[in-house]
Amino acid sequence: MKTFLAKGFIMVELIILTIVVCILLLIMTIIIGFMPEYSIGSRVGVINKFSVKGIFIKSYEADMLLALPSGFYSGINTQQFGFNVDKQIIDKVDIAIKNNKRVEVKYRQWLIKPCTIDSNYVVYDIKETER
Repeated sequence: MKTFLAKGFIMVELIILTIVVCILLLIMTIIIGFMPEYSIGSRVGVINKFSVKGIFIKSYEADMLLALPSGFYSGINTQQFGFNVDKQIIDKVDIAIKNNKRVEVKYRQWLIKPCTIDSNYVVYDIKETER
């Protein structure tokens, strides 16, 4: 009878240990994943769309045309880059769209994006570049 109880107690300890490890892994994933600077970078192109989405929680989104060099493909090939815009640079994005200028955007990439944005990329700086 004692061995049966001892085995049952060990099983309960293993189950509790497994649950604790799973909870710790979940907490680590949340802490690491919801960091806005999982990756940072920059891209160059022409912003061709800017929109504000949402009824209660606003999301500022934009698209940029990235022009690839003609050596990669025959002719010029464009690629879209979709991103969210930080509230502090909304005016700069509007100016870039109105002037139709080539710009460099600096962005942060989320590993796990918050539910309030549509893209993993959030642009926090923008500046005009030379052609």
